[in-house]
Amino acid sequence: MGIIERKDLLLGRIRDHKHLSLKDGFLLTLTLSIPSMLAQASSVVMQYIDAAMVGALGAGASASVGLVSTTIWLFSGLATSLCTGFYVQVAHHIGGCRWGDARAVLRQSFPACLLLSVLLLLLNAFFLSGGFDVSLLLLNVLALLAGLLMTVFGIAALP
Repeated sequence: MGIIERKDLLLGRIRDHKHLSLKDGFLLTLTLSIPSMLAQASSVVMQYIDAAMVGALGAGASASVGLVSTTIWLFSGLATSLCTGFYVQVAHHIGGCRWGDARAVLRQSFPACLLLSVLLLLLNAFFLSGGFDVSLLLLNVLALLAGLLMTVFGIAALP
């Protein structure tokens, strides 16, 4: 049996409220966590690549990347925290086989995520950049649209 078939079988057992052995639970946790681990590893690799590419431009450019990275981490952490709060609620509803409630929470996450995104966009565009910058605003709008698309696909994935 392949990894994907085994994962689907174990997830089906969880949905049917059947018992999982310790080994099966560990294998399912490992299988489900691999994409997250790869995403984190690729993020670190991309940061190294960015630093190496900018490092070739000189010390001033490298310092600016280091200065901005903390702001990126802060904004990313705020967005991730909001998403995690909604994911936990959705997971509880799905675990209780309350699909309608899970959809309702996802629908409620739309305006909350949109509001946070717009607030971060305005904060970044007006206050942190030292003035209004159209290119930075367009970049933030694209990031906002990407977040909304991910939320739409999340709602569509519910049974």
